[in-house]
Amino acid sequence: MVHSLKKMDWSSLKYNNEYWQAVGEYDIFVKGSSDQPEEKYLELAKFVISEMEDVTHRAIEFLESFLKQEGTWEVYTLDFGCCSSNVRHDFELTFNFEDKNDKHKYAYTYYVVSFDIQKFGERTHFKPQRLEIGFC
Repeated sequence: MVHSLKKMDWSSLKYNNEYWQAVGEYDIFVKGSSDQPEEKYLELAKFVISEMEDVTHRAIEFLESFLKQEGTWEVYTLDFGCCSSNVRHDFELTFNFEDKNDKHKYAYTYYVVSFDIQKFGERTHFKPQRLEIGFC
């Protein structure tokens, strides 16, 4: 899962009249102008993806504190500056969940985890701050 993100070809980002987007195994959204992605958000995307195992682990722990079901979490969208929640938070990941006993039970449900990045000396902490549950 995460290994393919670390091999991300950043030149594959395309402007879609609102933001820069890479579509593939994951959808990645990066804020920017029609000329190029905004450097701040592009660097943030690269940094978060380099730490994706830790970020995903923290997100899943956060999600599991709300949804007490056995199953599998899978991230499918990474957003850096494009969604309205990014006004208050640094970035967000969107997940789907497959229940262990009924794979269709949550098929139309998505879970967005918004993060803040906190620095403690040399250490960086990815802190889940907000959960949004939606239905598509």
